[in-house]
Amino acid sequence: MNSHRMSSHSATQERSRQRPSPTVMVTGSSGFIGQRVIRLFSSRSTSTIATYYHRLPEALPQVFPVCTDMGSPELLLAPLRNVHTVVHLAWEGGLAGSLRPNHEPRDVRELLQPERMSRNLSMMANLLAAMEKVGNQRLVFVSAMGASRHAATPFLREKYAAELLLLNSAIKEKIILRPTIVAEAENPDDRFMRAVLRTMKLPLLYPVPKWPVPLRPIHVDDFAREIVRAAELSRDENTTVGEVCGHESYPVEELFRMMADKFFAGQKLAVKGWIGNSLTPVFEREGKNESQYRCHRLRQFLALAQAPSESLANALTPMDAESQKRVSFSESLQMAPPLKKREAIAVNATV
Repeated sequence: MNSHRMSSHSATQERSRQRPSPTVMVTGSSGFIGQRVIRLFSSRSTSTIATYYHRLPEALPQVFPVCTDMGSPELLLAPLRNVHTVVHLAWEGGLAGSLRPNHEPRDVRELLQPERMSRNLSMMANLLAAMEKVGNQRLVFVSAMGASRHAATPFLREKYAAELLLLNSAIKEKIILRPTIVAEAENPDDRFMRAVLRTMKLPLLYPVPKWPVPLRPIHVDDFAREIVRAAELSRDENTTVGEVCGHESYPVEELFRMMADKFFAGQKLAVKGWIGNSLTPVFEREGKNESQYRCHRLRQFLALAQAPSESLANALTPMDAESQKRVSFSESLQMAPPLKKREAIAVNATV
């Protein structure tokens, strides 16, 4: 009996030695971007802690799911053990963020006061406190292009406040990625595509919003590769800020025309200028319960269409030839299913 117990204990120790220690933790692992990131880490045999709250992430080799709400630093201490790099994707409220309407101060510094912190900023502060206590070396934070103190939307100001928390922390390696619109046109549930197509529901015409900067959407799979690259590459700088966007740019009216031609075969007339700009929010909520789409408004996506800063765009290590082969939005759109099939798939997914 004792001999059997000893042999079982030895076998357990042997399996423990064979299993690699977790080296990466991904928050928000079941989200739109998080799913791709953990798939990539799994394909590279990187042992990964995948934290989630609402939905269990996909079952993958070398991926260990952990349910946590990031409500306090203490809840994060155990998952962070043996972790070298954390990829922080968890963000409540989508493009609306977690700031309470009509209670958001204009000065970003007020958002950092403990008693005024939003849910997302509290999660960020808790994660940083836990990482400092455990001694984790690197944090890759996914912010957003256009994040600044004076940004036009609460989402971008909240992201900028989270960046300030990271920059003022004791984490040794701080990496901030600022993506433009992250899309997957061939996915029927893609939020950006749904936001645009909602303006085209009426027959004959559709409005085109005015926006001075061309859009440079990046495919979600390409952005996931950028995240993994940032998490794995060694660098001399302790702080890196990099903007990430697609390699092709589209004026807003051109992107809308491409979608109209794809799904409506040129049967609609584009209404541009100030009239189209005024009609866009009206058409967007036509026949819909506006509260259903509070996180996916078209204007919130357009706010991510900023002119890239050359100094930031070159901050990351140059990509190799393979990683430079990004999928353009037009290529992704060509693979998109017909509109009726998209709607049927989206409805089934909701049910």
